[in-house]
Amino acid sequence: MVNILGIRLGRYIQYEQNCPIPTSDQIIYPNIKIVTDADQLKEGFLGIQRERLETLLHNGAELFVYIENDLPLGMLWGYRGSCYIRGPGIPLLLDDDTVYSFWAYVVPEARGKKIYRKIRDVFFSYYKGVKKYVSLVEPSNTIARIEKKKDAYTETKKITYIKFRCISIIIEQFTDSQRFNIHLESGNQYDLLMI
Repeated sequence: MVNILGIRLGRYIQYEQNCPIPTSDQIIYPNIKIVTDADQLKEGFLGIQRERLETLLHNGAELFVYIENDLPLGMLWGYRGSCYIRGPGIPLLLDDDTVYSFWAYVVPEARGKKIYRKIRDVFFSYYKGVKKYVSLVEPSNTIARIEKKKDAYTETKKITYIKFRCISIIIEQFTDSQRFNIHLESGNQYDLLMI
């Protein structure tokens, strides 16, 4: 993402996964906690503002956190159904049986210890039965792109956006064909959870 005089320019790759990895039983790792209330987290959790945590959790987003020695080392968020992605200013209009996975993060000193894999296993197990997972990744995030491919996600479209204040021009290029869409979005006109 580039910000020039208040105009944001950026790109995402949208990944989708049909027929998620089946699991027979719920996977449980003692270090992973599924957070449903901001009061379950210490102040300053991974540098996220308390108000932001409360808004997401209050509106149905689920937070999967890996904790070791009372320190959060990684997280992954999930939200079932449609939502509004505030950065680029785009709505993701998804079915109720679709989960948007977002904000995956592992602290630098814990990377390479398979923490994301463990969180991901619990995430897929928790949402067992959904038909599809959707995720947006910036093209420069090579680690996330590699992980999506390992998890059997497929690239479905490339999204380019130009945003000024609350108005976005969105260009979607579908990877399975030569077709593309261009549309204008003006704020969160869908009244969706803002992520």
